[in-house]
Amino acid sequence: MKYLYLSAALMALVGCQSNRQSVQENEIAQAAPSNSATLVEQIKRFPPRYPITQAKAGKQGCATVEYVITPKNEVSDVKVLDASHADFAKEAQAVVSKWRWQQLPDDAITVPTKIQTRFEFCLAARKGQCDMEKLVAKTQCRGTEDVMASIGMKVR
Repeated sequence: MKYLYLSAALMALVGCQSNRQSVQENEIAQAAPSNSATLVEQIKRFPPRYPITQAKAGKQGCATVEYVITPKNEVSDVKVLDASHADFAKEAQAVVSKWRWQQLPDDAITVPTKIQTRFEFCLAARKGQCDMEKLVAKTQCRGTEDVMASIGMKVR
C-alpha cells in the first residue's frame, strides 16, 4: 500500500514537471519574431571569432542563428538555421550567448522574442572586400535583417 501512494505521488510530480516543460516549450515556439534592430542596438555586441581552421584554409563563409530572448533578458533556444561550414556555425552560436542581454531595460521584452542574426565571415585579403554593403548582399545563408561581420586574416 505504501508503494502505491509513493508511485502515485511520483507520477503526479512527473506529470507537473512535464506540463511545466511543455508550457515553456510552447511559449518559445510561439515567441514573436521581432524587429531585432531595436533590441540589438540596446546591447553591447561583438563579432564571433574567426575559426582558425577556416582562416588557415583561406575559407570564407556564413552562419544564420535564431534565438529567443526571454522577458528576464536571457538568451535561450539558440539554433543554427544555415551555415556554410560547421566551424562558422559553432562560433556564431557561441557568441550570441556571450552578448550582454542583461543590459536591456527590464521592460524591453514582455514576451519571449525570436531574433535571427546572420554572421558573415570574411577574410580581408583585398581592400573593400569585407564592406558591410557587400556582406549584406550575400545570399549563401538566409536572413538579412540583422547581419554581423567577422573579419579575419588568412593565417599560414
